[in-house]
Amino acid sequence: MGPNSAKLNAYIMYTPLFGAIAMILLAQYFYLIPFLIGFGFFLIAKKSVIRERNWVSFGPSQMSKKMKLFYWIGYAVMISSVAISGWIVLRTSQV
Repeated sequence: MGPNSAKLNAYIMYTPLFGAIAMILLAQYFYLIPFLIGFGFFLIAKKSVIRERNWVSFGPSQMSKKMKLFYWIGYAVMISSVAISGWIVLRTSQV
């Protein structure tokens, strides 16, 4: 068995295992997914400022219009997901 076939066998064997682990984690932490999407928008916008060697910046003042939109969408999605997750936790923890 060559190295290529060993890699293929490992892929065939471990992909369902890692897929199952990912599904379990996603099912357990489903409320984090919207937050991470919002954080991704935020990071894309911040990357445009960091690329210009501005390591520390506050607010979207140094961003282009498109990046400002990504910045505010990111914040809106993150805040919404935290609010909805908090509401779900409060709603399900009532006795």
